Amino acid sequence: MESLIEQRIFRANPWWIDKSYLPEEVNWPKRACFENLKSLLEDRFMISLLGLRRTGKSTLMMQTIAKLLQEKIAPKNIFFYSFSETLEDKNPKTLEAIINNYFEKIIKNPVKFINERVYVLLDEIQYVDNWMAVLKSFYDASSKIKFIISGSFSLKLQNKDKESLAGRIFELDISPLDFSEYLSIKYPKESISYDQKLLLTSFDAKSFDNFDNKLFIEKYSKDFEEFILWGNFPETIGLSTIEKKYNYIENSILNKLIENDIPQIFNFKKYDELKLLANALIQESGSMYQIKNLTEITKINTKTMSKYLKAFEESFLLQVVPSFHRSFHKSNKTLKKSYVTSPNFTAALLNLRPENSLLNEIMGKLVETYVLQRLKADSGIKNIHFFRKGQNEIDFVIGSMLIDKKSNWNFVEVKYRNEIKHDDLKFLRKYLLENNLNKAFVVTKKRFELIKSPEFELYLIPAIFL
Repeated sequence: MESLIEQRIFRANPWWIDKSYLPEEVNWPKRACFENLKSLLEDRFMISLLGLRRTGKSTLMMQTIAKLLQEKIAPKNIFFYSFSETLEDKNPKTLEAIINNYFEKIIKNPVKFINERVYVLLDEIQYVDNWMAVLKSFYDASSKIKFIISGSFSLKLQNKDKESLAGRIFELDISPLDFSEYLSIKYPKESISYDQKLLLTSFDAKSFDNFDNKLFIEKYSKDFEEFILWGNFPETIGLSTIEKKYNYIENSILNKLIENDIPQIFNFKKYDELKLLANALIQESGSMYQIKNLTEITKINTKTMSKYLKAFEESFLLQVVPSFHRSFHKSNKTLKKSYVTSPNFTAALLNLRPENSLLNEIMGKLVETYVLQRLKADSGIKNIHFFRKGQNEIDFVIGSMLIDKKSNWNFVEVKYRNEIKHDDLKFLRKYLLENNLNKAFVVTKKRFELIKSPEFELYLIPAIFL
């Protein structure tokens, strides 16, 4: 076992042998989250990169290693190891042996006696049982170790152990690509000005000043709709056909997650009913649900259904949005909506094509899913709900303050269509008037406009700019 570990370690760390080596990812486009990661490198606490499969967590690690090597950090002080779903790697003693081997054979010092900072990067660590306890023991033994870990499952999976890491770990959520990142990868030689990327929490009337958007929309609107169908993941961009893109999304991400990762991590045995439920929720992204109704349709009992839904959330497959109520307790008890993390999943399962007549009917829901993705990426937003009264609905209610203070909340309606009529916003206007609210946002296809009335302002913003 010892020699096998050493072989794997040396294969994963070629910069120890070739002092001029840099990971090839150094030349790949950098995501915005790379800047966040860099800013945390010199702090004491661990960094965890959490997110869906194939969102670029491993690439971020390689780019971080390249940055450290370029800054003349001694190659031996940078250690990388990637775990897999093999049974051997699940043993926490394997993790402990891997780290100990590094200190004994490469650093040549026991952990307690290292005198310069070392960077330990561990990829897909969720496959190791009880990994948090192992890392905590090393972290507490030396202030010189900087752990950077990645995982495709939320740390909430191990609440007890997470408490033991309180104050020791900083979580960075790695979401699928946004549209600006997609463009930077698809057109690496173009100088694409995207200073105008907007966050709804910081948006006001001044944001309209000097905002030249018409040419941008005309040039990239086709790219945006292709992005909504298959561009949320970096590796799809280099694939030559729609068939290959959808095959990658379905087989390399969805099926791996539903058929392998989730059953293994949560010890689920009924793969068929798990996949049936997942596929139904993915195809109906943005639909309301109650566990009682789902159990009646699928014949899955309530207890098992709750476990499946929790697993889908913890694996970043689905996002749950509760209905808005002035009482936070009631918000969590009432109707909920489930959204898939990426609109690409829905598009792949439905095999949507740009020429498909079904696309116009579904595109609005796909864009709504992407809007939620962007809202969750905005650090100023702490809570996201939807509002429903009778048959009328407002897609998103977002806020960062107490739920019972309406002035602290913003209302977002998604109207991704060529023409928006007055009646399309009738319920939104009525709600603003009745509740003395002074603004709301409407996410559109191409219309960029500030509509003012004596009572409130409506900000119409194309989805392409979020």
